[in-house]
Amino acid sequence: MVIFISLILVMSASVTGAQNDETVFENLQLPSDVEELVKNFSYMNYDLVVIRSGQKVQDSTIEYDYLGKEKVGNVETDKISFNMTDSLTEEMTSDMLFWFDGTDIKKMEIDGEVIPEQMAGVMGDRLLSAIFSPFYSLSEYDLEEFKKMGDVSHSRETFGGKEIDVTTVEVENIPEYEIEYGTIKVAKYNEMSFVLSLSHKSSKEDQEVKFKVNDIKFH
Repeated sequence: MVIFISLILVMSASVTGAQNDETVFENLQLPSDVEELVKNFSYMNYDLVVIRSGQKVQDSTIEYDYLGKEKVGNVETDKISFNMTDSLTEEMTSDMLFWFDGTDIKKMEIDGEVIPEQMAGVMGDRLLSAIFSPFYSLSEYDLEEFKKMGDVSHSRETFGGKEIDVTTVEVENIPEYEIEYGTIKVAKYNEMSFVLSLSHKSSKEDQEVKFKVNDIKFH
């Protein structure tokens, strides 16, 4: 199964006076597993667009929704829904339900069909690997180093009906990350910081990747 995902948001920005961007990077949340996702976020809706040689090859949206606690047998689990669509292909899973005990899958359902327990582990791991791949990629970037090498600006932007502080970092020509150019936006909401958007073009191949968060809610 082919699954495309990501996290992030491009918003119209109005540049304001400088803020302390050190604080924006202090408690940056890049959920790289189910426990971190459940701990910090109750809902996400985000897009991924990939362009190769000037042609759009991926245009996907994923919706994550935390549905609360539910018992599976005698085990209390976290019930999670993932809904995926892609405007360029119909050959992908659309609706998935997971019941997690920590990171262990206790039950799994795809498009209304319960997956046998002996298959759920392997299939679930593959699906989750795809789901979290954008987060893995982000976690490999040294955002503090990007900040030192790039141009930094600050803004106040409206997201989810609230005004938030945003730090934007623009970089060019970073061979160690194979980036020709890139832009990343990091927001601070209460005491939490998180990536709003990331777009970059590869310096090794004619490929551009754009992540966009449409909506997000915290626990």
